[in-house]
Amino acid sequence: MRSLSQTLRGQRARFYMMKRTGITGLLSPGRRVVIGTVVLPSMVLPSILPPPPHLHEPDVLQAHTILQNGYIAARDVVNLGRPDVHQVHYHQERVQSELVPLLDAIATSTSNAAIVSWCCAVAASFADLYNCLAQCETSVQWV
Repeated sequence: MRSLSQTLRGQRARFYMMKRTGITGLLSPGRRVVIGTVVLPSMVLPSILPPPPHLHEPDVLQAHTILQNGYIAARDVVNLGRPDVHQVHYHQERVQSELVPLLDAIATSTSNAAIVSWCCAVAASFADLYNCLAQCETSVQWV
């Protein structure tokens, strides 16, 4: 099983590989939107993260609140259309240095399969969010 950090690193590496080799040839299936001379996929992000398992563990509930608030704030920046590059960088950094490590800490500190599964689902949401932020950064720089 891949760790949450490995999942995000893999997504980030895939995006940079696409950027370096000519984005249009390596995009995953989905709608495409033309931004300047670059074609990027249009990804619909969910409005909220998956809910935590119903275990009533206060640490998990508090972590979910922190993760949810960070996710919503970053998603709102993605939905701006052409956000400020500084906003994009802030949220990319926050996802990498604060939110994913929190998620990783939760996943590695428990043996509860339901919590680990929830962490993996949330990590996938953050990987998609990070890719959207990276695409926003690219569109702001290239347009």
